[in-house]
Parts: sequence; structure tokens; C-alpha cells
Amino acid sequence: MDIGLLVTYLLRDALWLMTPLFYAAIGEFIVEKAGVLNLGIEGMMLISAFVAFAIGFLFENPYIALLIGCLAGILVNLLFYILFQLIGVDQSLAGLSITIFGSGVTFFAFRAMIGYSTSASPPVVKNIISDLPLPILSRLPILGSILFDQNPFVYLSFLLLFLFYVVEKSDVGLKIRTIGEDPSIADFIGIDVYKFRLICVIVQGFLSGVAGSMLTISIYNTFLDNITAGLGFIAITMVILGGWNPIRIFYSSFLFGLIYALQFRVQMYGASWLPYQFALSLPYIVTIILLAVFGRKYRPPTSLGKPYKRIR
Repeated sequence: MDIGLLVTYLLRDALWLMTPLFYAAIGEFIVEKAGVLNLGIEGMMLISAFVAFAIGFLFENPYIALLIGCLAGILVNLLFYILFQLIGVDQSLAGLSITIFGSGVTFFAFRAMIGYSTSASPPVVKNIISDLPLPILSRLPILGSILFDQNPFVYLSFLLLFLFYVVEKSDVGLKIRTIGEDPSIADFIGIDVYKFRLICVIVQGFLSGVAGSMLTISIYNTFLDNITAGLGFIAITMVILGGWNPIRIFYSSFLFGLIYALQFRVQMYGASWLPYQFALSLPYIVTIILLAVFGRKYRPPTSLGKPYKRIR
């Protein structure tokens, strides 16, 4: 294959494969800026993925499936909010409990839906959200294939970069950052900490719902146990590597997507000298190395993960 064409396909696939990770990472970025550490992204994505699959399979409408999948993500994250903010459960424990719950409930629900007999071919969603080439722009040389012959999820993900302005430059962003640094001071100067954290949690639930739904009604057309394959935890890593900055989070996510796409190409072209198990683990190995090297470079919000209760 022509090297230029191979690079074009590689970059195009990298954008496509990084998209669910980027949605999940931006959602985590938003709540962490407000001082909330959510380790339940994996569980939220799993539940959203299953709900979207089930609705898409039963009603054969991927857009309704996406809507219900996002709603599921919001509801699960509201449960997380109730656990840590209203009941007072430690944020890390609350998040991990959501992840364990998501893994268990989807394992059970999937079998309850398809029957407990094993099957070599799981049911599939007939209608998925597929690529949507943009007229004229998709015909541009090189960049047309990479940027404008993509899935709608990819196009919409570019809009998330606008959050850089919202968080860093707007009045709302200043309030969120103040809560993340010291919620007591934020409360003292009149910022409703509970309200802003609730809004951030809802936004994260929606974005994680998009990320999970995308797996079963766009990237794949079925559901499998633990289909997220650790993407929820990788999303937290992307936030750290990106230094709590949406632009850098995009770059970190793209790098993960690039390595992910590369290992597919390595297997496709039969690099017999490289065990396929190693190729599959390559994106995760690189992520760990990058986290070890650059993870200490950036400072998280001061109150990240710390409980807060209004005293007046």
C-alpha cells in the first residue's frame, strides 16, 4: 500500500477511535475542575453502552438509542452525586462502586435479554450511526479524508474544544475553578457549590453516555461484556496527561487513538515478529509510560476528591 495513503487512513482511524475516550475525558475534566473525582466512568459507559444497544436492537433507531443511552449516563451519575454529596460516601469509593455495579448489572442484563444459553454470534444492532462525509470538504486532498469523511460523533467532538473558553475565560468557568480550589471560599462569596457540582455531574453523565452509546451503535454494532475495555480509567489518565486543559486532553486522546489504530494496522499487515497480545496492550503500555513521565508535571485542583459540607 502507498505510504501516504496508509498514513491518511491511520490518522483518520485515530480520530475515530479516540472519540469515545475524548468524550469521557472531557466529562471527567469538567467534574474534576469542580473538585469531584469520579472513578465510576467505566460503569457509566458500560450501562450507557448496554442501554443504547438494547434500545437500538429492539427499536432499530440509533438516534433514540443514543438519547436513552445518554439519559442512562445522567441517571447513573446522579446516583454517584447522591452517594458522595448527599450521603457523604468517599468520592473514590462511590465511583468504584458505580464501576462495579455497572459491570455486574450489564453482565446480568445482557444475558437476561438474549437468554442464558451461550451463542457464538451475539445479537447485533441493524441500524447504526455511520460515517457522514461532508459535501465538497471531504474531497479535499489529504485533510478531506482525515477530517471531513468522518462519523458525526467526530465532528461533534471538535465542539468540545470550546470548553477551553468556557472553563478558562468565562464567568461560569471561574466559579467552577473556584469551587475546585476551595469550595468553602466559593460558598462564602456566594457561589452555590452544590448547584454547580450537580450541573457538572449532569454534564459528565451526558458525555459519558455519549461515549458508551457510541461503542454499541456506531463503532461496533453489538454489546459484549466489559466492552469499554478500561476506557473509563484511561479517560482519567488523559485528564492528568492533559494537565486539566481541554486542548491538551485532545492531544493526549489523539495519541492514544493513534497507537490504537497503529496496533490494528500492525495486526492487519501480519507483523509475525510481534505477538498480537503485545500489539493489543501497546496503547495501555504507552499510556502508563507517559503517565509515569509526565504525570507529575501538572497540579490538580486543590480540593479534588475532598468532601464538602455546607456549614451554614
